[in-house]
Amino acid sequence: MVFALLLLLLAGMVTVGVQIIKHNRSIWGRTDRINSKILSTVRKVRVYLPSSYEASTPNKQLYPVIYLLDGDAHCASVVAMLKQPGELNHHVANTELIVVAVKSSDRARDFTPTRSLIGPEGNKLPGLINSGGSEKFIAFIEKELVPYIESVYPASQRKAIIGHSLSGLVVMNILITQTKLFNAYVAIDPSMWWDNKKILNKAAAKFKDGDFTGTSLFLGVANTMPAGIDIKQAKNDTTGSTNHVRSILELISILESNPGNGLHWLHKYYADKDHGSVALPGIYDALRFLCDDGAINAAGTSPFVKNQ
Repeated sequence: MVFALLLLLLAGMVTVGVQIIKHNRSIWGRTDRINSKILSTVRKVRVYLPSSYEASTPNKQLYPVIYLLDGDAHCASVVAMLKQPGELNHHVANTELIVVAVKSSDRARDFTPTRSLIGPEGNKLPGLINSGGSEKFIAFIEKELVPYIESVYPASQRKAIIGHSLSGLVVMNILITQTKLFNAYVAIDPSMWWDNKKILNKAAAKFKDGDFTGTSLFLGVANTMPAGIDIKQAKNDTTGSTNHVRSILELISILESNPGNGLHWLHKYYADKDHGSVALPGIYDALRFLCDDGAINAAGTSPFVKNQ
């Protein structure tokens, strides 16, 4: 299980400096290639537009936007969830959203805040040699990608960002450092252990003193514990084999200890899913959290989908 975790860990024009290079359409949406000055490279994004959108006719309707990190891995699944009818999927199907799937050619570089070669168990991983570039990646999202999407497509001001593993770490980084950049945050089994828990330690202070009113968080947790160890035992363990899940459990404890900061949040533990297999059910439940009125709050109104 730990070996699989490490493999997944490593796999992986309107604004100054942004220029559209190519714009294609496919069954899963349109592919735009953006020349980013911040990142000094061309970045590919795939944009899925809801069926009610017609580019050839004036359309005053604005749609909430989901920014999907690791978009090359998850775009098809998310779009299928939004398009697939049926009783099982009625919470999510036919919800009118724009999905922006962001591809990364180097996950360690884009999604980590500091340079570190140390994996969750304390061993050195050569694949992390380019780590520590998330400051630029976040700036690209804030100053180039989001303004571009909002100027070219019928995007409302309601925005959510979804990430898994290392991309879940950058989601949490944005939440605690630039809270108002998005309205809703989804972190599926995020790598909160990174570099001696740098982001986790920042989160402890931020969730205590920060104002998260109007902001939502869905946190998915996989079962990455060694056989024979339960959650209670994992919390008290000190070995590297539980470092990943312990860090997420610490994050949950921090969130539970600060109920007055205005954050609307939900976490779910997937006992039968490991780090890799948790992504799909976690994203589906997150979409329910975003789209289903009853799952958002007791008042029956969704702070993400309804308040446009």
